[in-house]
Amino acid sequence: LLLRERSQRGDISLRDFYARRALRIWPLYYAVLLLHVFVLPYLGTDLFSSAGNQAGTDKWPGYQDQFWGYFLFLQNYTVDLAEVRLGLAVFWSLAVEEQFYLVWPLLLIALTHRRVTWPWAIPAFLVAVVIGSLVLRRLTIDGDLGAATSLEWMSHTNVFGLAIGSLLAWWHHRTGVLSQDVPAPLGRFAVVPSLVGWAILVLVAARYVPALGEAGYRLPFDPLTFARYQSLVTAVAAALVIDRLVRRDAHWSVFALRPVRYIGAVSFGAYLLHPLVLSPVARIFNEGSDKAGFWAIGLYIAVTLALAALSYELVERRILRLRRHFRRV
Repeated sequence: LLLRERSQRGDISLRDFYARRALRIWPLYYAVLLLHVFVLPYLGTDLFSSAGNQAGTDKWPGYQDQFWGYFLFLQNYTVDLAEVRLGLAVFWSLAVEEQFYLVWPLLLIALTHRRVTWPWAIPAFLVAVVIGSLVLRRLTIDGDLGAATSLEWMSHTNVFGLAIGSLLAWWHHRTGVLSQDVPAPLGRFAVVPSLVGWAILVLVAARYVPALGEAGYRLPFDPLTFARYQSLVTAVAAALVIDRLVRRDAHWSVFALRPVRYIGAVSFGAYLLHPLVLSPVARIFNEGSDKAGFWAIGLYIAVTLALAALSYELVERRILRLRRHFRRV
């Protein structure tokens, strides 16, 4: 979108970009955040214990030294997320996203400035970011740059995933595959990289399913090696899948179905609201049987999507309509 705006309008409006992102993220995020901080700890029940602070009190004093980090989207650096339960800990990834949104448009304006005549400035910069982030990740794992326990939370040790996605967006903009029916370079075999990407994503996800083995599924290399390269492999695999799905020449896909697209529309609400569902469902079905586990998963997904749809229809959709005032392309 930013590259298209630069091509069609000659510039990038920071005001419009930040307004669009704020309207999408801030209203629901701050509402849920205030719910976690000011409401759930005072309910006097263990039903929503995932919203509490594991290390401190269940009242306001347990949050006062952490709330400012969440308010400014700095929780992935200012909060020891190992001591915060799911309700608040999960928002580390939103902090990474917001930090990316803050910096990337500024860098893109600089990289596409009239005085920057090198056409490969954007991909060269993104490749450098990928390499630099992987180096920082390796140094963190080795203990040279802080605690490795915060490895998956911090932006500088994870930004290579966002850089790979931006690199894919730049390539699609340059080749025009999103605006016209450009034949895939691999012809009938173009779907193969996507299938490889799907296989990798399934293997990575299966590693965390305890039902696949007493100790869980294990990929054929040691855990330390896996920790070093898992996120990079996952990012590349996701890029291969996305590359195929967004092409005009792609064949029919389940992701084009209206129900699946609607899940995509409400997915942000599901991300923010799912901790409120997970803790009560886990307590209700805390019976230790496999059957109860499957019923719990089904109820958890159904209630989460129902809450997300309710939030989207009653609140988010109305707010998102305001974005049309800040849309340039």
